[in-house]
Amino acid sequence: MCFDICAWRCKTLNIISENKFKNTANNIRKRIVQIGLTSDYKVVHYGGALSIVEIITYAYLCYLRLKPHDFNNLKRDRFVLSKGHACLAQYATLIELGFVDENDMVFEKNGSSFAGHPVINRQKFIDFSTGSLGNGLAYAIGSAISDKNRRVCCVIGDGELAEGSIWESLRLIINFNLKNLLTFIDLNGFQQTGSTKEINGEIDLYKVLSGFGFNVIKTNGHNVEGFLDLNERHLKLSKPTIIIAVTIKGFGIKSIENTLESHHTILKNPIEIFKHA
Repeated sequence: MCFDICAWRCKTLNIISENKFKNTANNIRKRIVQIGLTSDYKVVHYGGALSIVEIITYAYLCYLRLKPHDFNNLKRDRFVLSKGHACLAQYATLIELGFVDENDMVFEKNGSSFAGHPVINRQKFIDFSTGSLGNGLAYAIGSAISDKNRRVCCVIGDGELAEGSIWESLRLIINFNLKNLLTFIDLNGFQQTGSTKEINGEIDLYKVLSGFGFNVIKTNGHNVEGFLDLNERHLKLSKPTIIIAVTIKGFGIKSIENTLESHHTILKNPIEIFKHA
């Protein structure tokens, strides 16, 4: 299968089985909990990390063409976690897929490479320091412009849409026709201090982003079949794609699912967590 749209699309996305996708996502979710429980601070950003597990599984397994030995390859694909507080999902993924040795994972301790927000360390496949919301999408644009043969994936949060820099960046993606940049919006309905609807109001994201000129796909952010279908659908398009993934904050841990408290919390019952994760 090959679609002559631009150079980076001359190879199709990685095609994997539904079972492999599900098993990888489940393992990432468990690793999020395992890593989080080692923090000296105990209070950890679980909710937003758990909500993007299927998104980040898709990014690394299906979309990006990364190999563990390629960390110094300046032309390799890039992943940008603009909602940096969800870094546990990225750390767990890097371990699960063999980019980082499990024994090197020291989380939120002095001198560690793995802080509570990503700190640039290209040998660990962390390409940008993020966490100051609104900046990551601009970093992704720079990476996409600098090499049109590179695939770039950026994940932003729905609370992050309150940042004006996000909307400026979205206009640039269309202006430069960056088809090699795939953007995800994690629509979990919450931000640090409340629901996004209460704080930022409600807009029709699909309509607004379509008006910008994006190919917009809205999907259940935890539905594996929907993600695998993206392999067929978004390759065929001749304009930048943005995926609105409707997710559940804290997904996989029943006691904190769909709650504001999950944003930054202490997990009190690890036995219950592993039962559901």
